[in-house]
Amino acid sequence: LSKSAMATRIAILRKQLVLHTALAGGVALAVLLGAVGFIWHLVKRNAQLDETRRLNEELAALGSLAANLAHEIRNPLNALSINLELLEEDLAVRRTPVDTVELARREVGRLSRLVNDFLVYARPTAPSMEEFDGGELLSDVSALLTSTCQRFGVELKVECPGVRVHGDRGQLRQVLVNLALNAVQAMDGLPRRQVGLRAQAEGDAVVLEVADTGPGVPEGELRRVREAFYTRRKGGTGLGLAIADRIVTAHRGRLELANGREGGLVARVVLPGPGHEEV
Repeated sequence: LSKSAMATRIAILRKQLVLHTALAGGVALAVLLGAVGFIWHLVKRNAQLDETRRLNEELAALGSLAANLAHEIRNPLNALSINLELLEEDLAVRRTPVDTVELARREVGRLSRLVNDFLVYARPTAPSMEEFDGGELLSDVSALLTSTCQRFGVELKVECPGVRVHGDRGQLRQVLVNLALNAVQAMDGLPRRQVGLRAQAEGDAVVLEVADTGPGVPEGELRRVREAFYTRRKGGTGLGLAIADRIVTAHRGRLELANGREGGLVARVVLPGPGHEEV
């Protein structure tokens, strides 16, 4: 080869070497930057997880403290309620006006219900699962509601075409009673008052339904009514739907709330059917 050809060849090889070196350096730099970015993401993620864990620990401690406090408050409330009842009876015998004492006893009773509901909400019990007849569950709920429905002038209808339910019978009874009591109280003063209880199978799911002929709930509030301490009724604790929602979630189901086509509110407890784990 001539010197000029050799120089040309060397120049080409030099350019290729520089190009490959630059390419390798760029790839290495990109990998390094990617590694640094990934490590930074992991560090931030770890910091967020630590913060979330710390917050959860604080909330758990606060919840435990609040539950213990509520438990301690309940005992003197019970004692106050008993003594106010005795005082009311004593004043009635003496023919002394007892309006103030009666009002105080009602308020103590309301506080006691609030504390009891809060304890149920703060200390949920894992469901004891069993399979049972849905008709028997609705019969139990109907028996518990009969006196209240008679007092409010509400017609109670029960419909259950032989449905088997898998869940905690006591907890589901509590859910349906809470939903039905909300329905009864929402219809106070209305000309047409009716509550329907129904159990039916829908595919792999079982649906327990409570429907009323009340005014329903404004669409903007449907999502909020199940929040703890949110209530649209004077004197309510705001925990009934929150407790019901928590119990249904523990059963791997869901609580659906919607306004009926002809008015009123329809509450549906959708549960996995027997032999199914979730809906």
